[in-house]
Amino acid sequence: MGTLPTKPSRHFSGWQIQAIRFGQWLGLGVVAALYFHIVSTLVFAVLGLSPSSTNGSFLLLLAGVLGLAGTAVGIQSYLTLPKYHTIAGTISGIASGGLLGFFVGGQLGEQQASWAFIGLSIGSLLVGSLARWAYHGTTADTDADTGADTNAKSTRIGLGRKMRQWSGAAIALMSGLCAYALAFGLFAWVWIAIDTGHLWLSVLLSLPGALYLCFARKALSLGKHYAIAMAIR
Repeated sequence: MGTLPTKPSRHFSGWQIQAIRFGQWLGLGVVAALYFHIVSTLVFAVLGLSPSSTNGSFLLLLAGVLGLAGTAVGIQSYLTLPKYHTIAGTISGIASGGLLGFFVGGQLGEQQASWAFIGLSIGSLLVGSLARWAYHGTTADTDADTGADTNAKSTRIGLGRKMRQWSGAAIALMSGLCAYALAFGLFAWVWIAIDTGHLWLSVLLSLPGALYLCFARKALSLGKHYAIAMAIR
């Protein structure tokens, strides 16, 4: 009689674990660099525009999407209940993914608005779904604790859990860049208001600018927590 095939081991050697970790961190770096390029390109395209200008609708759309992503991830960083953490994270994923799709669609369609809005819809759906899967039933702290407990009991790597943590870190990073971009744009308007003698407007714009800088910092902290949980063996 032949022997029954044994179930393949899910254990990884030391160098394989290090290679996986390196790939995860490299992937986050690539996401950060590409998304920074996308956000900065869009923001610099609208600097100096006003809502009443020819492209004012694009300015309002961009500010709204950046604000939604930044606000959602900022609030998410304070939420400890998994249900609400997931909801806020999903909203941030919808917004940041929509911005990604908007840019990609616009590039593929040679700056045609219809292509950009199709891309926005697809990006929102895909990244929003990814965010719900990544954040479902967890927070950054509880996910890190779970990873630490698993490390204490076994050296086995749950690749599905690692991908959820990687996705959570990437989406938090993308939404944090949205918050930073909006803060940058608001402070650019602050300087314009000061130069034109509208001091009251500069004060008014500096308040949300400071708020979104805070949200950006909290988003990066949230992404760091997920990345640390991802790196736990």
